Amino acid sequence: MIIKRAVLHILDFNSGMSVFSQNELDCTDDTVSTFLQKHLEKLHKDSAGKSGTFNADSGFAAALTEYGNKGLEFIDFTSQIANVLYENISLSDKLDAIDFVAADYINDDSDYFAILLITNKSAYTHQVITDENGIHNEIMKHYAILPAPSQKNRFICDYKYENGRNTFF
Repeated sequence: MIIKRAVLHILDFNSGMSVFSQNELDCTDDTVSTFLQKHLEKLHKDSAGKSGTFNADSGFAAALTEYGNKGLEFIDFTSQIANVLYENISLSDKLDAIDFVAADYINDDSDYFAILLITNKSAYTHQVITDENGIHNEIMKHYAILPAPSQKNRFICDYKYENGRNTFF
């Protein structure tokens, strides 16, 4: 698997604020690459996916085609998707902080575009503090923990460019 580009946008419904990244993730970084590859591999093995195509009048399908034909920039395209998702999900009764990840990648010699929604978890960790009294350790709660590759995510769509087939989750 080769990840050509990816981005992470934050959709934080708890604070009522989104943070749309203006830059792509560094897919050459081992941590980023490993995280994305594990989640994308899991997507390809998920038997819950349903194959299908977009409706002929789908605005998203038109934008995806335009992006695939190099008519839209990756960051602009993914920010538009994330914004539409934010507006629609914000109407829901159950609102969690979600990270939106979009990836343009190659798997088994085929080009794909995937959208993943990753629900943040909160967890406890330690923090080392140095002050006038010396060094001491504290326990703190971190509110934006990403799931391990073994955990289930909400995948939305995995689009295969060569035949226009989608897998929806």
